[in-house]
Amino acid sequence: MRYDVGMVTTHVSPASGFGGVAVSAARLAAAWAGVSSRHIGLCSSNASGKGSISAEEVELGANVTVQLYHAHFLKRWGFGLGAIPRLIDLCGRSRVVYLNGIATWPTTLGAIICCFYKRPFIIALRGGLMPEHAQHIRRHKPWKWAFYKLLTFPTLRRAKAIHCTGKIEANGAKALLGEKLPIVIVPNGIALPPVPSTDPPLIEDKLVLTYIGRISHEKGINTFLKAWMKARGPVDKFLIAGAGAALTLDPYFKEFQEIVSQSDGGIEYRGYLDSFEVNKLIEASYFLVLPSGLDGDVRENFGNAAAEALALGRPVIVCKGLEWDDIETSEAGLVFDRHPEAAADVIRRAGKTKKEAWIYMAEKARRYAEQRLDIRVTAEQVWNTAIGCVSHE
Repeated sequence: MRYDVGMVTTHVSPASGFGGVAVSAARLAAAWAGVSSRHIGLCSSNASGKGSISAEEVELGANVTVQLYHAHFLKRWGFGLGAIPRLIDLCGRSRVVYLNGIATWPTTLGAIICCFYKRPFIIALRGGLMPEHAQHIRRHKPWKWAFYKLLTFPTLRRAKAIHCTGKIEANGAKALLGEKLPIVIVPNGIALPPVPSTDPPLIEDKLVLTYIGRISHEKGINTFLKAWMKARGPVDKFLIAGAGAALTLDPYFKEFQEIVSQSDGGIEYRGYLDSFEVNKLIEASYFLVLPSGLDGDVRENFGNAAAEALALGRPVIVCKGLEWDDIETSEAGLVFDRHPEAAADVIRRAGKTKKEAWIYMAEKARRYAEQRLDIRVTAEQVWNTAIGCVSHE
């Protein structure tokens, strides 16, 4: 079978524990395949936070052919020799290839094979060249920086286009790769769910915040929780879901567990939840928190959890320096500077929000999602870029 677009991704939903990149891959492929005349090929490792997944579990529609290879070890980078024949097959059959991420085993190999076949390809950075993160790699990880210089940067320059989810990410790419690189800026999309029919309890009585994401340094959650412990009201709640239970030896996760134990029940850690349960957790809160960068090393540009909350009509509280800096001027959330005192201040601001003001923000949040984040629109923008690469060959 000939594929209109072949997608290469390190992980794909329902794989758990690898953040929004796996989710974005699945959503994009499913949205593309929603048009009956299209045929999509997808290659990924079978790695998941708990064991592995099968191709039958990757439910993306009849128009998507899924090929998974076994990740032997280094699951985070999707290493597995089975990727070689599958990627050769995928790239050979595809009119254009979409590489979902950079500097992992399958995405790097996919780029090399595309260059060999002279197959046009697009690369989605997925936060891999965020300016502060690139500086961190250059200063502290010389072997990884050498990998970037030897393989990542040369293949990026051979791409027909670079997909960025926001202008901050795009600026980082231009700084490292030059101004002439063709860049398309399209946010990660989301299928807009129905708005919840009921509101949370009165905000004047109890402020409920939610965090959805990995318990890791780059997400900044520990510093935000410490600020919350200082600024919280007596009956306030903080609901948290995300991978982390398998990382019990990780110092950051151990610190997180200590903070939870010190909260006297104020922080409820639910572990990893499926998408239905995540939506219910967001619906039970007033604001979703995205504190990425609060602990330094900003490698996140977008944050799918913020999009999911906005789509459910929940305002967001976000750390400055991500792609959500305009969310407060859009009246759909609150933005705070990257230091603990500012985090404590924004928690107090959220706690003082009156119900009428919150309802207005909730309506603005949903409208923001409808106008900017509808997967039907964002997927078509990326599709048109991909197909445009072929038509100009």
